[in-house]
Amino acid sequence: MDAVISFEMLSEGGHIIFDDYEWNKKLDAPMIPRTAIDAFLAVYEGRVRVLHKEWQVIAKKVSCQHLYEKSFYDAQVKLAYPE
Repeated sequence: MDAVISFEMLSEGGHIIFDDYEWNKKLDAPMIPRTAIDAFLAVYEGRVRVLHKEWQVIAKKVSCQHLYEKSFYDAQVKLAYPE
């Protein structure tokens, strides 16, 4: 949730940085940072460009279009429910 709020507040061209992407201590998937980071990147696909993806993930915000704007929402629906 923090990443979503932070991303929405971030200006276009700004960067968001995640840590511990490679961390895996035999935990259930919901407790591993990679799971949440990958989900975030999938939801915001088209709005971010991943610049670095190792232990840290650095993504640049390339679009300020909000999730609830119709054209962005339509694109997400098409990805989720292809014809």
